[in-house]
Amino acid sequence: MSNHTLRPLSPWMTESVKDLEALEFLTLVLNAIEVWDDIIDQDNRVTPDDINNVFSQLLLKLPANEFYQRHYTALAGMIVVMITSWHTSNADHSTDESQAHAYTLRKEFINLVVLCVALTSNFADARAASLRGWTDSASNDSFNEFSRGE
Repeated sequence: MSNHTLRPLSPWMTESVKDLEALEFLTLVLNAIEVWDDIIDQDNRVTPDDINNVFSQLLLKLPANEFYQRHYTALAGMIVVMITSWHTSNADHSTDESQAHAYTLRKEFINLVVLCVALTSNFADARAASLRGWTDSASNDSFNEFSRGE
C-alpha cells in the first residue's frame, strides 16, 4: 500500500493560506518533497505508484496551477532555496551544531507557505503565518526527535 497519497496540509497552513490555488500548489509541492525525501533517505517505502503519481502531478497538475503560473518567478526562487537547503541539511550531521543547522534547513517549506501568504494577502498575515508555522514545527517535530533519527 502506498504511503504517498495527497495528504491534507497541516491546519496552520490551511488557516494561513486563503487562496485555494495556492493551497493546491503547496499540496503538490509538499507531496513531491515527501516522496523525494523518502527515496533519498530510504526511511519509508516508496512504491512505483508513488513515483508515477508524483511525476504526473509535477508534470501535469503543477504547471496548470494558476497560482504557480501567476507567481512563478517568486515561487521558483523559493523552491531553489528549499532544495539547496535540503541538500545542505543532508550533507553533514557530525556535530551537535551541524545537526541543529540541518534540522532548521529542512524546514524551508515553512517559508514557502509564508511566501504564498505574502503573495495572496499582506505582510501582517505573512508574519502571523510564519509564527504559526515555526510554533507548530517546534511542537510537532522536535529537534530531539530529529537528532535521534525519528
